[in-house]
Amino acid sequence: MSDLVKRLAINTGIARKILTGFIKDEIAKTGMKRAVLGLSGGIDSALSAYLSAEALGAENVLAVRMPYKTSSADSLSDADLVIQALGIAIYGDSGVALQPIGDLYKTQVRQLSASLDMPLSVLTKAPSADLWVGQTDEGELGFSYADVDQLLLLLVDERYTLDEVVAEGFARPFVEGVWRRVKVNHYKRTMPNIAKVSRRTIGHDFLYLRDYT
Repeated sequence: MSDLVKRLAINTGIARKILTGFIKDEIAKTGMKRAVLGLSGGIDSALSAYLSAEALGAENVLAVRMPYKTSSADSLSDADLVIQALGIAIYGDSGVALQPIGDLYKTQVRQLSASLDMPLSVLTKAPSADLWVGQTDEGELGFSYADVDQLLLLLVDERYTLDEVVAEGFARPFVEGVWRRVKVNHYKRTMPNIAKVSRRTIGHDFLYLRDYT
């Protein structure tokens, strides 16, 4: 398994350059110059804020804190630490709890976040949707991100079969349970299908780049 930990390691400098360039380019394509993002006090939204501030300039990023009625006080204070560290503007509290979506594995999110000198309390807190006191993602899932990241590296990135992953030393119930979650949640990773009732339907045969002219 130690080899998998090494294979999950990323060049944080290159990742940072790619992601900030992507943010800057995608914002420019829409004709915009500024971004609004939600801050939950967790590492994922904090990383989004750090990368956005670097890509667009802190003056062009507006943060909305996202505490919910059951959220811990730490969520607000950690969000405030990020806001203060970056010098970005704050709109207020949304009163809505949201889960950010990303492409990096949690292990890699932590690597990249650590390279950005993020507040220690954000870096070290247990991942949580913060829906009730003491709730954690890993407690709900029944496994750690460290373990599942290694498993997904093989299943998704390297296209191992379930049997091949088991042969690497992973318990079969764990492998099958994770893969079942991957499959049933696939709809979250794709745009919804649109019924085709005309000659031109978005997503089927009306396929243009967002910035086409």
